[in-house]
Amino acid sequence: MKRRTIAFLLTIISTLWLLSCSTGHRHSPAAEFIPKAPDYADTTLWVTVDGDPEGTGADVFYIVSTWEVDWQTEDSLVSHYADVWNPVHREHMAIEINKVADYMAPGNRFYAPYYRHTTIDAWVSKNEDTVQRRLRLPMADVCAAFDRFQAQRDQTRPLIIAGFSQGGIAVVELLKHMSDETYGQLAAAYVLGYKVTETDMAACSHIRPAERASDIGVTICYNTVKDVKYIKPYIAASDICINPVNWHTDDTPATLHDSITVVVSPEHHVLVVSGYDGSEYPPYRDIINVGDIHSCEPWLYSECLQENINVRAHEWRRQHQSDIPRVILDTDVVSSTDDLFALELLNHYEKNGQCSLLGVVVNRQGESGAAVVDVMNTYSGRPDVPIGLVREGISAPQVWIDYSAMPAYADDGGQPLFRHYVSDYSTLPDGWQLYRRLLAAQPDHSVSICSVGFVTSLSQLLLSGADEYSPLNGVELVRQKVKCLYIMGGVFGESVEPDFNFAQGITFARDFFRLWPQDVDMVFSPMEVGQGIEYKPEDVIADISCTDSHPIKQVYLRCNCNTGQMMWDPMAVIEAVEGDSIFSLSERGTVSFTSKAETIFTPSASGNCRYQLPGTEAWNAAMLERIRNATRTLCR
Repeated sequence: MKRRTIAFLLTIISTLWLLSCSTGHRHSPAAEFIPKAPDYADTTLWVTVDGDPEGTGADVFYIVSTWEVDWQTEDSLVSHYADVWNPVHREHMAIEINKVADYMAPGNRFYAPYYRHTTIDAWVSKNEDTVQRRLRLPMADVCAAFDRFQAQRDQTRPLIIAGFSQGGIAVVELLKHMSDETYGQLAAAYVLGYKVTETDMAACSHIRPAERASDIGVTICYNTVKDVKYIKPYIAASDICINPVNWHTDDTPATLHDSITVVVSPEHHVLVVSGYDGSEYPPYRDIINVGDIHSCEPWLYSECLQENINVRAHEWRRQHQSDIPRVILDTDVVSSTDDLFALELLNHYEKNGQCSLLGVVVNRQGESGAAVVDVMNTYSGRPDVPIGLVREGISAPQVWIDYSAMPAYADDGGQPLFRHYVSDYSTLPDGWQLYRRLLAAQPDHSVSICSVGFVTSLSQLLLSGADEYSPLNGVELVRQKVKCLYIMGGVFGESVEPDFNFAQGITFARDFFRLWPQDVDMVFSPMEVGQGIEYKPEDVIADISCTDSHPIKQVYLRCNCNTGQMMWDPMAVIEAVEGDSIFSLSERGTVSFTSKAETIFTPSASGNCRYQLPGTEAWNAAMLERIRNATRTLCR
């Protein structure tokens, strides 16, 4: 966060408020002036930013907070409302709107109307009746602006609504105002620095509290205090709260900017911060920034909000646009670095709206791989991607590059380099159980599985029986839900020899080949396809020159990764997401598995198996550039 910029912004806000207060006068209700209503067909009454030239983001509707105090006209009439036709009032509102657009607009289309917000004096009165009476006019303006916005926008795109303080009130009112059809377009609503009550939720089924980082159609609400004794009931007496740093609703602490601890008080539904005094936000009339840090809400967590808006928008697209691949990654991460790039590619594709990463199964026995996946997904902005692990798998398989310590890497001062989302890896489900849960929830014949390691969890899935997720056994569940399996492995062509991954766990591999449904497609990616694609360690480090806190960069800085590692695993991922057209493939056939872990391909027009063929040098270079581009894109 650019603290100097924000401090400067809040200094402007405070100065404007205080200067206005010094010239204000008290008037009787009879002398009240109501500014002219806005005409939202007039483009000067909007701030719009198109940060989504590729058309893959969301439409963000933002409602600004309170910027004016009571003021008077030339004929001494007092007004309790901002005047949208007054260029000075618009200039005041634009200060906040433009700063919010700096982090909400990238990757999205951003819209913010000027409206006749009620002045700060309503809250100074600390009279709920006064506040509610004066809110009727601005809420009517916001609803009118939203209706025009909704009528004009492309309604096939995900919708985000957000507002701060008085703008947060407007978000709650918009949720009550919108139709069920519009609510179906909602990725998320952000109520920053205001309350959501049980009464609000009882009155409106559209208000559903967020529970994690990627649920959609939900309301995100939080207020920040130094101690619960500083809660301001007229602003922060909320009945819901979520931590925007780790997206937990319990009291799991989160670290922000290395030195600030943020934790939810489940009893009081507020965020309690330590290591941060909020001194850049001066107290105002004893109603805000006195123990609470009301003015920080859109700024302190801006990076978290930016990331989360994109996460929820992409999740909305995943659930509403069935044409994008739904992918489960099954990986033996912690053995070689190509697994890291396979996972990074999927996170890159998902950020671009090209796929939906449903979950990650770690097929190497133990919890260390799950911790690596957790760090990678958290870094990439998808901390809550479900993870499964193997508890009864292959004992002590060979490791080529051991980076299992990566989740615990620390900087020179001993501070952890990486955030985690999972607090206890022992609570994670077995991989086969996660498969059953994820597959049962998906449309028929819609899931692509990328298996880039051992087939331990897949064989356990195929051997599984009916459970609370599905009445189908494992074979029938795969037959019903899986579209295709992309598997790194197999030795084909003239050479007949054992496959390394299958040989490491031959019992699991035997069950897998015996039980896999013959009417569900499999595409093998033999080792020789990725063998010509070398991502050199010096190029990896150069591509992540923007930061030292990238998990893959730290692995390459701390481990010897110049061991002949090639980009074998990403080939299965690339085909699963981008399709067959960029690959040369064998004819169709069947694959049988021998007692020596050999894979025997027999051509057959009705067969369910194909395998990738090695490419030319130019093709290898193009594949490498895909991987490098993902690395550069996720560098932050």
